Amino acid sequence: MSKSLLKGKALCVITGASRGYGRCLAEMFVTHLPAGSLLLLLARNTDQLTEVSARLTSLNNSVRVAWEKFDQSNVTDCSQENIHSILSKAEIRLQDFNSVFLVHNAGSVGDLTKYAWEFSDGNMVANTINLNVTGTVLLNASLLNEIRKYDIKQKIVVNVSSLAAIQPFSSWSLYCAGKAARDMFFQTLAAEDQTLRVLNWAPGPLDTDMQALCRECADPTLRQTFNDMHKNGSLLKCKESAAKLITLLEKNTFVSGQHIDYYDNLE
Repeated sequence: MSKSLLKGKALCVITGASRGYGRCLAEMFVTHLPAGSLLLLLARNTDQLTEVSARLTSLNNSVRVAWEKFDQSNVTDCSQENIHSILSKAEIRLQDFNSVFLVHNAGSVGDLTKYAWEFSDGNMVANTINLNVTGTVLLNASLLNEIRKYDIKQKIVVNVSSLAAIQPFSSWSLYCAGKAARDMFFQTLAAEDQTLRVLNWAPGPLDTDMQALCRECADPTLRQTFNDMHKNGSLLKCKESAAKLITLLEKNTFVSGQHIDYYDNLE
């Protein structure tokens, strides 16, 4: 399969779109989607969403931008009833689009200052799992159930994954477990529904606010590694990683459900 996924009028839904990698993904999509497309941004911070929306419109005013306050750790926010309400409020007519992109970017590293045997705060663990796994599962189902009401030619699901989904990192147990669960969930989704194009995309070690938390993790070796990467400038810029994702979507040669890392050689 080689036909670009970025052809045709598209709706692109991005979670965690108010800052960091999510914001960069929004900026990359808005400059690559055809005129008449629409970006729907979901995140918790309304001030940042307002700012991002204005920025995207300045980059390409032929793509409409809508946003809604959304908390993925709240199961009510992820319900199909709420998603239907969000789409209606934004005056989004799904039948008007040739393609729909669901970009699951929102997530949390959780508490990296503890090893696996040190967790005692059930609320913290539950909130982390709700945000990283439960909310993703429910939101994905709600969106797909809305989309399936119409005959949309292309349905693309991108899970922002991590090397931590396939490799253990000491003191990152909650994050690794959440990312691994998401990867397998979306691999299973790809096996269940052949009409979807599903990609588990590991964007690499990004220079973001979230990465700053990684430099304070409990494991001293890992902590030193990330501090060294930060000091010597070897962390990836979000724009570099987002551009490679766009290239993957344009080439459209990946196996549905595949886990692809920024550093994978796909030639």
